[in-house]
Amino acid sequence: MFKSIRNILVIISLSSAFLSNAFAEPSATIQNPRFQILFNPNARVDTFLIDTQTGKIWQLTKFSDIEGEPVVWNHMERIDDDKQLYQFVLQHGVKKAPESAGPGQ
Repeated sequence: MFKSIRNILVIISLSSAFLSNAFAEPSATIQNPRFQILFNPNARVDTFLIDTQTGKIWQLTKFSDIEGEPVVWNHMERIDDDKQLYQFVLQHGVKKAPESAGPGQ
């Protein structure tokens, strides 16, 4: 009888030691994390993931037209100067102005 009680106490003490380590607070905080999530508290669509080492940026995007409506980090292009802007416009093109309806149409 004492042997089974002792086994139970050993199991309980090992379990409590494991659980206390599993839920312990980290001993050190990260001072300069590589990735940061920034968001606008007023608009859920303004949530961004930033890689602080490369400068890459992703926006949290929900694809409501895809089955299951998955939420993913969607990469955003970054334009740093006029040359990059020029290349971006050449790549994508410029929209033509809509034809305005004349009077009486």
